[in-house]
Amino acid sequence: MKIHAFPLLCLCVAAMRLNAFADDALPLAKYIAPDQVLDLPLAKLEGLKGKGAAVFGTNAEGKELVQVDYGETWFNLPDPVRAQYLVSSAAEHVVHQITLGFKDSVPREAIIAAAAKALGPAAQGESGPDAPSKYYAHWVRDSVRYDFQDYGDYREMYISRAPFSYSDQYKLAEPIDIIAQEDSKAKGVERRVMLLGKPRDDLGGVRRHYDSLWLYLCDPEHEEKGALTALPKESNLGVAPTLTLVDFTGDGKMEVLLLKDGHLFDVGHNDSKMFISGSADYGESPGACIYEIGARLKLLFDSGKDIYPTFVAEFRDNYKANIHINEDNSDHEVDIAGLGCTDSVYKDGKPQDQVKSKGYGYYMILAQDKNFDGVFELYCSQDARGACQADVIAFVTSIFTHRDGKFAATSVGVEVHRPAKS
Repeated sequence: MKIHAFPLLCLCVAAMRLNAFADDALPLAKYIAPDQVLDLPLAKLEGLKGKGAAVFGTNAEGKELVQVDYGETWFNLPDPVRAQYLVSSAAEHVVHQITLGFKDSVPREAIIAAAAKALGPAAQGESGPDAPSKYYAHWVRDSVRYDFQDYGDYREMYISRAPFSYSDQYKLAEPIDIIAQEDSKAKGVERRVMLLGKPRDDLGGVRRHYDSLWLYLCDPEHEEKGALTALPKESNLGVAPTLTLVDFTGDGKMEVLLLKDGHLFDVGHNDSKMFISGSADYGESPGACIYEIGARLKLLFDSGKDIYPTFVAEFRDNYKANIHINEDNSDHEVDIAGLGCTDSVYKDGKPQDQVKSKGYGYYMILAQDKNFDGVFELYCSQDARGACQADVIAFVTSIFTHRDGKFAATSVGVEVHRPAKS
């Protein structure tokens, strides 16, 4: 069943909508990502944003706080929006939804385009005949659901957590988050892919670490009938995982790219994108999995298993290092003169110890369409380290492409590591 409307709570809020910008004195506040403020007690929210404009309602027990409002900048839109933080009736007034009210002068297309730059492509279209809105656009990112609705004379977006609705059916212990979801269409068949996760902790409302991850493949019209696939534990994707659909095979069909701590960058040419799994410089080793979409999901690549090449790095005379690739028995010499690691290893141009190093897994993983032909390749870098494994002397990068139904390394490059001068 395809849902183009939104929760009953949103209907209630929309029904009592105020003029979004009638009050020019609305407190201005900085934008903070929804995954960092949903589930926060009001006191902590105000500690981050300052005091908002309190809005009260009435119930059988009398007057109660229902939301606090701010003027904020979202999605780099030129005009501020009214951001309404709806809170629970409990004593701590926990934030459970954010409603954005856009200026009437901002067209629907501009709002969706701006949101898509931050959130990726939207599932969007004309609303059904029974829906109160005329047009919808939906996203799920970072365990947060974004529901944009255009009612004709005004436009709002409703932001809340994205729980998986079928946990009992698949015997999954709640809570289970929909971390992200994407729709794919090939040969007239539409499929929805969801990345699900069981949060390991929920410190301050931030969902970042996941004990277990799954992919859920279903028909968007019948989400309740799907196929659940557990991600391999060794894939190492449990920190801020992301889901993106890209074409690695060149057949026009999209594959599922999962990245640990993934980041999207605009390359600046032909709307091309680049996807990077976080660098070990920030204390986290990267991780990636690629799945083929069919009747079920088929694993094509797992960075926890598919490590190529294996190598040994060794210091040599005259400030040279040799990287020996075991698989093809090749040697790659790099000039390391001037690197900090040489001070403790060399004397008069000769290494004092037989220091050797080997790869310990990937340092960075990057997916990019470098030829701008719509087909992506996977770039996986390891680092060769010097004395005490403390200093990086070179990067060993493999380029993986899809051939004959599987991913294989088509080339290997070795490049000396020279930190940028400050």
